Amino acid sequence: MKLSLEKQLRFYEMMLNNKEVLYSVLKIFDELSILDEVILVGSWVEMFYEKEFSSYLTTMKTYDIDFYIPRIKKDKEQIDLIGVLDDEGFVYYEDILTR
Repeated sequence: MKLSLEKQLRFYEMMLNNKEVLYSVLKIFDELSILDEVILVGSWVEMFYEKEFSSYLTTMKTYDIDFYIPRIKKDKEQIDLIGVLDDEGFVYYEDILTR
């Protein structure tokens, strides 16, 4: 899937300030009442390590945010998460090689 130039520029502009981006995603998840159902994994966890452990310096160079969903609650109302995040300026991209 090729992203339009407008979406690419919006994506890179948003990612210039990583911490605010991460916190805005977590805030959206909280507002949707799904924050307690996901676990942040991957490189973004390094920012929390850096905050908690003074000797830790992040080497993060990624733009994607990874979440682990340990259990999906089937009785919960479905949310168009991709649509909500798109409305907030985020870009959905699916890599068919890692699907």
